[in-house]
This record gives sequence, C-alpha cells and structure tokens, in this order.
Amino acid sequence: MALGALHALHVDMQTLQEEWAAQSKKKGAEQLALILALEKSVQNHQSHVDQLEMDLHNDCVNDIIDFNLQLTAAQASLSKATQALRKKKCIRSLSTN
Repeated sequence: MALGALHALHVDMQTLQEEWAAQSKKKGAEQLALILALEKSVQNHQSHVDQLEMDLHNDCVNDIIDFNLQLTAAQASLSKATQALRKKKCIRSLSTN
C-alpha cells in the first residue's frame, strides 16, 4: 500500500533509500555525541563526589549537616547521570544490532 503510493507519486526509490541511509547515519552520530556528553557528565559528578569525600576524610568539613546535604545531592546527580548513560548505551547497542 505505501509502496504503491510512493510509485504513484513518482518517488525515486534509490533516492529515497539514500536519504534514509543519510538520516540514519546522522541520527547515529547524534546518539554517539550524546553518549560522549553523558560520559563526561558522569566523570564530573564522580569527581565532585570524590572531592566531597576527600574533604570529609581530611577533616575539612565545618558544617556536617550542609556537607551531608551536598554529598547526598552529588550522589543523586551521579546516579541519575549514570542511569541515563546506561540507558543510552543500551538503546544504542540495540539499534546497531
């Protein structure tokens, strides 16, 4: 049915297939760029958590309540970014198979 409609509109199938391939390649590059950005975000969040833990270890914490709030927020951000990265990698691996 759809193929018949394309033929009725005189759509060149070769051109259409080439366009689909180009769009697919562009989408793949966009997904890869997103994964790389998420990896960088995870690294940044992990560095922040590490720094907070090092501050505690080195006894550089003045307000433990504020510290705990900061650490909890940093760990939550790290967890969220890690989950997003895992999802994107899973989707990417499924789409390339």
